[in-house]
Amino acid sequence: MTSRTLLSLTLAALIALSAGLWLASQRSADPALGSAPLYPDLRSELDAVTEVRLLSAGARTAVTLTRQENDWRVGERHDYRADAAKVRRLLLALADAKIFETKTANPDHYATLGVQDINADDADGVQVELRGSSQPYRLIIGKRGNGRDSHFVRRVDEAQSWLVNGALDADAAPDPWLLREVLNIAADRIQSAEVSIGQALAYTVTKQSRADERFTVNGLPRGKKLKSDSAADGFATALSAVNLTDVRRTDDITLADDKLAASSVFTTFDGLMVNAKGYRDGERHYLTLTSTFDAEQAKRFKLAVIENTTQSDAAADSGAGARANTASVDADAATAPGASASASASASASASSSASASASASASASSSASASAGSDNSSDADSAATSQEHTDDTSVQTQTPSAAASATSKIELESQQLNLQLSGWAFEIPAFKYEAIFKPVDELAE
Repeated sequence: MTSRTLLSLTLAALIALSAGLWLASQRSADPALGSAPLYPDLRSELDAVTEVRLLSAGARTAVTLTRQENDWRVGERHDYRADAAKVRRLLLALADAKIFETKTANPDHYATLGVQDINADDADGVQVELRGSSQPYRLIIGKRGNGRDSHFVRRVDEAQSWLVNGALDADAAPDPWLLREVLNIAADRIQSAEVSIGQALAYTVTKQSRADERFTVNGLPRGKKLKSDSAADGFATALSAVNLTDVRRTDDITLADDKLAASSVFTTFDGLMVNAKGYRDGERHYLTLTSTFDAEQAKRFKLAVIENTTQSDAAADSGAGARANTASVDADAATAPGASASASASASASASSSASASASASASASSSASASAGSDNSSDADSAATSQEHTDDTSVQTQTPSAAASATSKIELESQQLNLQLSGWAFEIPAFKYEAIFKPVDELAE
């Protein structure tokens, strides 16, 4: 082995040893440190936190999240509703964070971990401040560690930095903190939509009953026909999963009527009406929403169920038909938006119970008729059957209005709640959702 080779190996060994010593100096020598909480008292104070403030480079306040009654709000978006679950996840992650390793205490090395003072214009981290608790909590969250759920952090006014576990997702922008869901109306509720785009003539799509698979389109341009039977199917899901990308107050941006690009009125079988207006601002698509309740619409489709019940009373199996339709009305009311799981279960149980009772009643009537025939008392059998039919019809007339009224009150309340949440806001939505709500008639016809 030459002296040059020996020297090279010696230098390499010294470099490796030096690197190992440096890494060792950056790690904790305390084996218990891996279970040490970053903030031992925070979990017990989470309910007292009333504000979460996120600061970015230059000590600029990027996001202000405030607790208002039972909701969290985003201050930089005129106190629009925040994603409370996301806020809660951040608070719990801070409370449950455990220190894995000690890292550098040298300010010259802070930038490597992203934990330099937030006052610096080139600061990479995000400073989280919690307010309302008995003691201040201020933490600089830097870069992610090697693991997905680990971050480099440094408590403000302390020199020591740490590697902690936990997904400390502290986005330094308002948009990610907004509650995304604006509206979510199930596809099987949509009965009709009237669409008007620009100067073009309005057109409508309708279903005559919940059982209809396709919408009928009225108002196609002369000489045009639907591209396919399913061309208008997309209207069923137009108001489901309507999610925002951003939000503004309607008086914060220019949404004058002369800027109105489109409007649609959606009506559900149970009487909810949603008036949607669409605006374009360059590549941005905005949506405003208001809601009303149409009692006549709800009554119309409820009456259709009652009418079917009355017709089925005239059939041979009158008792089963009447009670089964009554159960159908109750189940429909229980499964309306806002109904609880227990209400749905109750309706199902009611339907099952009614069916059993009907079968029993039918069997009883059959037995009576058979016995009467054997004793030449056919007139008594007819009277008994008539009495049974009258009893079942009375059951429908007493139960159905109650169930219908219950469903009606729920939809009316839903409309009121939607207005409280939606009025005064302009929602920026993805282009594909905008096109689904305000679909040009040319896309339906050929």
